[in-house]
Amino acid sequence: MNQLVFVVFAGFLMKSCYAANSETPMKRTKVEADLDYEINKRESDNTTLDGLKPIDVESDSPEVLPKVNKQKRYNSVRIFDQKMSSSVKRIVFIYARQALLYYRRPREMAMHIKQRLDRYMVGKYNCILSSSPFWFSVSHRRGYYIYFNMDGYYITVFRGGF
Repeated sequence: MNQLVFVVFAGFLMKSCYAANSETPMKRTKVEADLDYEINKRESDNTTLDGLKPIDVESDSPEVLPKVNKQKRYNSVRIFDQKMSSSVKRIVFIYARQALLYYRRPREMAMHIKQRLDRYMVGKYNCILSSSPFWFSVSHRRGYYIYFNMDGYYITVFRGGF
């Protein structure tokens, strides 16, 4: 739904750039220019609606992602421990990819993952992110826990305790 609103809004901005009775374009703001660039980039890159390319998953279970396209090594995911359904797992991977693409600091990455999951999923989630392996013990809801490595970051995501 958000993507549809974004595309409709982008089309409105593009049409409003030109004067009604003139063929010369009006002066555009930086935001409008960036918006046009992102739309053209998405169409040329053949990306999904989230702007992300498919993720390569290295895991023992074949059910993790049903249709996996082989990408470069930096897109790989290594799952250490999991108690999560494949649909929720895919959503966690998408938000983790977004965080790694948009932010530089681990704190900001963890906050992005947590806030997205809290907003779009049922319940309250927690996210622990580090650049080195770590040991932990957490109380989590049954079926809502995953510990994985993505692009050199070790990430634990779990839904709040009992």
